[in-house]
Amino acid sequence: MEHKETLERLIEAINNGDDLENIEKLILHPMLNLNSTFGELGLRPIHHAVHKDRIDYVELMLQYGCNIQLRDQCGYSAIHFATRRGNLDMMNLLIRRGADVHAEDLLGFPPLHIALQKGNRECAILLLKNGANPNMYYKDLGYEIHLLRGDAPGCLEVLLEYGAKTTSVDVKGLTPLHAAVQSGNILYTYVLLKNGAEPNAVTSPAGRRKTDTAVGKTPLQIAAIAAEEKITELLLLFGADTNCRDNHLNTPLHFASAHGSTAIMTMLVKNGASVRALNERHFTPLHRACAAAPNHMNPEVLQLLLKYGAYANAFNSYDETPLHCLLSKSPECLNADEDEDQTTRIETFRELLLVLVNNQAKFSITNDPHDMFTILPYLPLVQNFQPITDLLLNAAHQVDISFSNFDIPDNLSPNLLLRIKDVSREPRSLKWFARKEIRRSLLNLEEQSLRRLPLPNVLKQYIVFRR
Repeated sequence: MEHKETLERLIEAINNGDDLENIEKLILHPMLNLNSTFGELGLRPIHHAVHKDRIDYVELMLQYGCNIQLRDQCGYSAIHFATRRGNLDMMNLLIRRGADVHAEDLLGFPPLHIALQKGNRECAILLLKNGANPNMYYKDLGYEIHLLRGDAPGCLEVLLEYGAKTTSVDVKGLTPLHAAVQSGNILYTYVLLKNGAEPNAVTSPAGRRKTDTAVGKTPLQIAAIAAEEKITELLLLFGADTNCRDNHLNTPLHFASAHGSTAIMTMLVKNGASVRALNERHFTPLHRACAAAPNHMNPEVLQLLLKYGAYANAFNSYDETPLHCLLSKSPECLNADEDEDQTTRIETFRELLLVLVNNQAKFSITNDPHDMFTILPYLPLVQNFQPITDLLLNAAHQVDISFSNFDIPDNLSPNLLLRIKDVSREPRSLKWFARKEIRRSLLNLEEQSLRRLPLPNVLKQYIVFRR
């Protein structure tokens, strides 16, 4: 009988579950090489035996000199197969008989990686107890801890128990905590924090070594960007810094404001976040909130920042106030899609303007080249929306284009230019002056507080430009 036929008969007997006596008889056949491969996958008799969970077959093969370390075409050894099967008894046998727990398949993955990807905590423990590396690094992927399934917290806890480093950084510059927060995995976030993960760790620039001076994003900043409220609360409980900065000097409040999450913003300011923090372009969180329109057209975002002390007249590096930033976004905010109600968009944008106006935002309509508060360059963007232009003309602290035609935008409509000139030249009404004086006397009074004053509702609404 030729060797190939004998090998085929042995594999067939293994797969059929023949009795041990027949298996031994085939193993002892003089034409058989027990370590030979069969088939395109390069499987060996021991691989078939492991796949069939036949410990007795495996013990017999090892007794007769089978090489426990041999691989198939994919680089799998017997311990890889046993781990895939989740067969602890088989794994124990193979490890006792010298199976290499560090053996890597053709993709570079050892048995531990297989156990973790299967979510098999017990197999992972067995391998780690026998020397498997909890900090295995894979090029272009990261460390073992970064590659865990998102639904296997038991495996994460085991890795940490056996020494996986919470400071390890993947190819994107993320620690395991950053990655957990980014994926919205609150359970992993808790497990990592409970096991000592640094809540204020910063991301490293991808492809560069992390240094003490590297300044990136913290988990709290990532949570703010992703609007992860529960994770934000958890990070704060573990001491996350509410005023940490990324490489552009943005704080978590800058990000939360830009992404419109009032719940996260409230948590941040109540835990000490500065509402007047400046990023590298001198944007405050209020600037970021206004510049984020129309993605987050929520007046409550602006109101919250102003309630906690944001300054409505701060200038950024481009000499823009938050109002300038908001007006620069007016085309996107006001121009509705075909299936949208433009009236709603106009009302919402007007409400955003009112929040600023009623919280002491200063602006003028002048062509004075030295007037930093003028909004004249932005008026062409809103000139087709009368509710907006009416508000701006009425609320401006100064309207004056007496500087000839200097700095008047070419695309300003003749009708709006005429209205501005009329307001500039003609005396204002007594009602207008009364409102101006009342607003001046109530300089530090918020709109919410104004509503509680013993004044007629009609007057209160007029004072805040709602009539």
